[in-house]
Amino acid sequence: MKNLVNILVKLWPRKYWILGITMGIMIIGLIIKAPTIKNNEYQINIEFYVVNISNNIKTDFNKYATLFVKNKSVLKTLSEKFNVKSPKISASFGKNKSIRFSVINSNPKLAKEIVNELVEMFNKKINSIVNEFVLFDLERIDYLIMLKQQQIDSLKQLLSGLYKQSEITYTPNSYLNSFDKSSLNNRSSTEKGVDVFTEETMLFNNIFEFNQQINQRNAIFAQLDLKNNYISIFSESDIENPEKVLHLLKLIIELFVLGIVVSISLFLIIDLGVPMFKSFWRQFLDDIKVSNKTV
Repeated sequence: MKNLVNILVKLWPRKYWILGITMGIMIIGLIIKAPTIKNNEYQINIEFYVVNISNNIKTDFNKYATLFVKNKSVLKTLSEKFNVKSPKISASFGKNKSIRFSVINSNPKLAKEIVNELVEMFNKKINSIVNEFVLFDLERIDYLIMLKQQQIDSLKQLLSGLYKQSEITYTPNSYLNSFDKSSLNNRSSTEKGVDVFTEETMLFNNIFEFNQQINQRNAIFAQLDLKNNYISIFSESDIENPEKVLHLLKLIIELFVLGIVVSISLFLIIDLGVPMFKSFWRQFLDDIKVSNKTV
């Protein structure tokens, strides 16, 4: 590294020349390269919330959105529908757990159509996830209904035997309609027999629970296969030339490094000659290798 220090000492008086040459290279490079930077791209953003999701659905749709935009089938669908080879889509988080979908394209109208389609596809996916939970709930409630029906059938059979033993001709007039204890026979439990009266009460209670479960099932079933809208749009925005600044910054850095290297090399050749210049670079590279091994 001693050689490097000596070189820097020799180059220090030429610092303004080095800076001037570097600036000249940067200006020339920008004049040549800047027009080639894409300046006709647009970024369309839609920020939204996922709403109306039942508490029993534990899916984190905010995190799921970042996986959704990377899904190959999603990219393929958008590519085929809009005839875009590689759709530039992304997902990010906004404020208060909102989700932001972004699309970059040279055609702002097309970018808008793509991001709208992306939101619609995400809503369909949420529907399918919700339907999976609904189907699970339906299976659970159907099982409970089956058990309740078995209890009711057993009670009916038991009551039928008790009626015969007690020589009672009374039959409850509301087996599977609605629970209404007032519809029970006005005779007291003593007249009918405690066992009969107890079993009748249990039967009506079970019928009541059975009807409640049926109503619950109907409510759950009503959620199935519906095109519910779980998307609440929070804001829409567009940004012109979103990548131009990044490309321009990268170009400036590259030209600056090129200018420094060229100007330093030029003065090293002038001051030291080509052989000494080559020797310097060999020594410089060897010092780097040694320092890397030490680390």
